Amino acid sequence: MVALGAVADVHAEESTATPSPPSDTGAVWGGAKVVGGKEAPGYVAFTFDDGPDLTSTPVILETLERYQVPATFFVVGRHFATKTDTARAGAELLKDMETRGFTIGNHTTNHQNLPMLSASAARAAIDKNADALEAVLGHPVHLFRPPFGATTAAIRRLLRKRGDTMVRWNIDSQDFQRTQRRGMAERVLGDILRKGGGVVLFHDTKRATARILPGFLEDLEQANCDRQSQGLEPILPVSLHYFLRDQNGSPRRIPAKVLKETQKAVDRLTNRCQNRD
Repeated sequence: MVALGAVADVHAEESTATPSPPSDTGAVWGGAKVVGGKEAPGYVAFTFDDGPDLTSTPVILETLERYQVPATFFVVGRHFATKTDTARAGAELLKDMETRGFTIGNHTTNHQNLPMLSASAARAAIDKNADALEAVLGHPVHLFRPPFGATTAAIRRLLRKRGDTMVRWNIDSQDFQRTQRRGMAERVLGDILRKGGGVVLFHDTKRATARILPGFLEDLEQANCDRQSQGLEPILPVSLHYFLRDQNGSPRRIPAKVLKETQKAVDRLTNRCQNRD
């Protein structure tokens, strides 16, 4: 595992860089190598698929804000891009999510299994949702997660042409399976500790996930306090910025604002661990 300080040193020259403007999402997010979850040892990024859900997503947002944990939401167009009252409420929720500092990614219009579609239909599933997201948020979205993690060489070429970054995961909560929800928090925490971090897949459409999230984040904090007491670096929750790599393999520039928030998270954790003693 790379120590927190060592990872910070890699990006030290970036701390004085001017952050890209919010509308310049291509420079910040787009065109990176496929994110698999192993790119940033010592860090963990939480991702949520399939929303926004008008019931579960707001509960998850409140929990993440309470624990000051960043997250990325890969959203499906049918929840915000149709002419229904529910979809209009979903679009307002999307705007609120971004205003509150959460990151939004493309997850197709209707959660299609892309390899099962024709080339034109797969392209439409990606492009149509990208257009809908830009219409709602006011800027392009360049993070993409394929439903079921399923792609083809043609789809990957399309994403590169679009300038998008594909985001996979290496820790699966399996919260979509009812039989896997018992002990889910303990299992995910165990995977995070065993793998030294990674990209975690949750679904914000699942009420079980909304219910377990507060206790899970408490347990992660306690585990990090235990690590600190043993002289180990914490496995710090961060945004996906830390996992992005340019096509040549070099770490993507992290905005100064993000680096500052990460340092605040380190300080908060240290203070909380001291108060737990």
